[in-house]
Amino acid sequence: MSTTLPAGGRSKKVRSLSPLGPLEVDVLTLIWESEPTTVRAVYVTVRLRRPIAYTTCMTVMGSLVRKGFLAVDKGVVPYLYRVAMAPEEVGGMVLDSVVAHLWRGDRGAALAELLGLPQALDERQTDDLRREARERVGV
Repeated sequence: MSTTLPAGGRSKKVRSLSPLGPLEVDVLTLIWESEPTTVRAVYVTVRLRRPIAYTTCMTVMGSLVRKGFLAVDKGVVPYLYRVAMAPEEVGGMVLDSVVAHLWRGDRGAALAELLGLPQALDERQTDDLRREARERVGV
């Protein structure tokens, strides 16, 4: 079976830059705001924002447990879900993934892009900027 690629030779399928999909982010955000919670409670809130089946919500939450973003207490009925990672930790993972994919792990180039600089920062410049930022915020 042959695959026909569009003009330019690239596949139309776009690879995710994040370890989380949009629905997973929505569900995780809800659970950060109201943990511990149940599938039913998350489902009721999510379906106000978008059409979704209960089983889809349950599948997404199970996926988040397998990925390590959620923890589940199966000792009670209904099961209770809690976050297993703080928002800052998840944000760091997502940013690391984006930098790895778009800038091939070059944090200096990613930082330059975020700051609107014309060229990538070298390691010394990045360290200086990090040190200056920490001094300003008192960390």
